[in-house]
Amino acid sequence: MKKITKIIILAAALLVICTSPVSAFTVESYVQDPSGPLAPDTPVTVSYTIGFVPASGATFPSDNDLVMTTELARPNWTYALILEGIENKKGPVPGQTLELSGFELSYPSSIKGLNETVRVTLTGTAPGTITPTSKKVLDIYEIDNFQNITTATRVTETAVVSLPAPTIPANVAPTVPVTEKMAQQTGLLDQIIGSFKGLFGIKS
Repeated sequence: MKKITKIIILAAALLVICTSPVSAFTVESYVQDPSGPLAPDTPVTVSYTIGFVPASGATFPSDNDLVMTTELARPNWTYALILEGIENKKGPVPGQTLELSGFELSYPSSIKGLNETVRVTLTGTAPGTITPTSKKVLDIYEIDNFQNITTATRVTETAVVSLPAPTIPANVAPTVPVTEKMAQQTGLLDQIIGSFKGLFGIKS
């Protein structure tokens, strides 16, 4: 009986050691400018704030990373780590991915009233496309030290990129079809020929 109890305790301890800690985060104040569907090559600015829900004794697991990716073209990231109201600004960081390490984000949650957030601004342009396509403007997730995506929290924001519908200015007359133009020209020519025939007494 004692051996079985020891085995159970050992197995539980190994489970605790092998299980990667995960955290929860929230994305607040998300703003995309311009909002809604995007035309290709339109400049886009996205701003948002990430808040952390302390778990496992820390604001974020020190062995994990927080990953942010985008499908915008020519992206640049700037961010500020805000701890107890004190900002530490970073960037700009070019590229499709911004990755923040757990070493940078992890603080003991035992500190009373600890408040940690990250404020991010992403700039880029809507990618080119011929047909309407849904693109990930922002994808945020957490990975462990084995590069596995955790399932605690994942936030994805998308937008449809499409060519704008053609518009005709109100002061521009509608284009007359080619066949109608030819018919008008033929009728005018017949009138001129008929006039000449009548002038010289020529019968048709």
